[in-house]
Amino acid sequence: MRQVTSTPDTPGLIVRVNALLSEMLPEFLMTCRTDLLTIRSAMVTADYRTVEDLGHRMRGAGDGLGFDFVTEIGGEIENAPMRHDGPVIRGKVKIMQNFLDHVEVVVA
Repeated sequence: MRQVTSTPDTPGLIVRVNALLSEMLPEFLMTCRTDLLTIRSAMVTADYRTVEDLGHRMRGAGDGLGFDFVTEIGGEIENAPMRHDGPVIRGKVKIMQNFLDHVEVVVA
């Protein structure tokens, strides 16, 4: 069961995930945070390939665990390097960071 009961721009986000996936969540969330740090570093050197790869990884991992918002933003991060669109990438990273800082996971 997947459900988000708030919007990404507001605190108190709740994501409901299947109990069978709950053991994977701490590593998933930690990996997302680490990927955001790596993307920030990659932007310093305009390493768009790394940004694209990590966006792709977030998109896939979010989908597999029921984090639809991570899937959506990961896809946008994945596509922005094709346009060398640094401001969009930095903006999406901020949005994703806000999401990770406020998300509450409910195991169903």
